[in-house]
Amino acid sequence: MRLTDDVESRSGVDVEVVRSLVRTVQEQARDLSQELRDLPSRYSAQWQVDAAAGYATAAANAYGAFLQRIAAATEQLARREGNTDAEVIKSITTMLGEHPWRR
Repeated sequence: MRLTDDVESRSGVDVEVVRSLVRTVQEQARDLSQELRDLPSRYSAQWQVDAAAGYATAAANAYGAFLQRIAAATEQLARREGNTDAEVIKSITTMLGEHPWRR
């Protein structure tokens, strides 16, 4: 048996775990957004300010790519034959739709 066969044969996703993860993503997004916005102001030397701004931009791009992967995985879950995870899909889709970084 391949790993993908095992994953595909599982019945559903734990809705409560997904809800908990959605809340965590929302909280972390707020914190990360503020930290990245404030990062350059922690430094006085221009080269440090520039480096911090570059880091903040790279981190924001990486986080955005992570959100895109979540969206893609959710779309795959929605297309899965015999899908019974409508509540999970709705929870994640709503979180992504309301996410400040995806507006």
